[in-house]
Amino acid sequence: MNIQIAPSNDREQYLDRIENAGWQYWLVLEGDFGGQIYLTVPWSQVGPNARIHQLLTELDKLAWGSNEGEGAGIDLYSPDAMIAQFKSAGVEQIDPELEQEFRSHISGGMGGGELHDQLWTNGEFDSPAWIAKIREYLDIQTKETT
Repeated sequence: MNIQIAPSNDREQYLDRIENAGWQYWLVLEGDFGGQIYLTVPWSQVGPNARIHQLLTELDKLAWGSNEGEGAGIDLYSPDAMIAQFKSAGVEQIDPELEQEFRSHISGGMGGGELHDQLWTNGEFDSPAWIAKIREYLDIQTKETT
């Protein structure tokens, strides 16, 4: 299940909604209408002073400047919510391989993105300088990266 965040809002917009759901969510920043996943990070690591939209704008300008911001997106993704949605639609059992895919990967046209217990970045943004910048924008307090 994906929850899209409007560009003018940041971390607090869906905080109550997802915390009350009891499922783990990942922040997903993407470009090219979902064709490229820029990063994923557990929502629990996104700090209170995060500047999510500003970060997305900067990443998208570098990766897809020709799109002029069109197609950039901010999503909150929860594998548990996705699986619950299937079950509520009448799917009684989900193939274990498919369930594992939901729990470890988010699809995208350029290979998608990985879901880890820490920050994951697309290869285009995995330099130490970009990682530091991303951590600052997202107000991430942990030190580990993948």
